[in-house]
Amino acid sequence: HFHLVVSNPPYVRDGDAALAALAYEPREALAAGADGLDAIRVLARDCRSLLVSGGLMLLEHGATQEKAVGRILRDNGWTALHCSPDHAGLPRVTGARHVPPDEHSLPTMGTS
Repeated sequence: HFHLVVSNPPYVRDGDAALAALAYEPREALAAGADGLDAIRVLARDCRSLLVSGGLMLLEHGATQEKAVGRILRDNGWTALHCSPDHAGLPRVTGARHVPPDEHSLPTMGTS
């Protein structure tokens, strides 16, 4: 198990005009379905089992995908979501933590 997963998955929509300008890049490294979120859906679903409780996942995504990525992560049990901007101020990297459901109700030290 890991404490951190960092991913720059494909996140461009199939048919996006930007793909034509990137003809020398493998299409699989760029495009991820009709909305560009297919790879992020897989990561949100599958990375939970790779992380220790409270582990962090960081995902790069398109500048217009922040809300959709957040929804996918929340729907898959991720919490403590935070999106960080790139140097242009655009929302580009979302971080989230996964705590297994059975640990949400466990008391922490120093509480009664």
